Amino acid sequence: MQEVAFGPASGPDHHECTSTHSGDWIIFRCPRCPDYERRLNWRTGASHALNVRPELRHSGRHVPIEYQADTRYLH
Repeated sequence: MQEVAFGPASGPDHHECTSTHSGDWIIFRCPRCPDYERRLNWRTGASHALNVRPELRHSGRHVPIEYQADTRYLH
């Protein structure tokens, strides 16, 4: 199974991102920061982020849809 994660997941200034998948890119967005976006290319490892605020810590994970039937990932 492939799982992609970024950032530390703790602290008072931590925001957990949601993810979507488009081609080779995994796109992370923050429900609390509507202008924040991080893109990670799962093939090359390239990463791009928009509207990063250094005082906030964002993290996220992406589990491919074919693995989400595993009950560990159902919320």
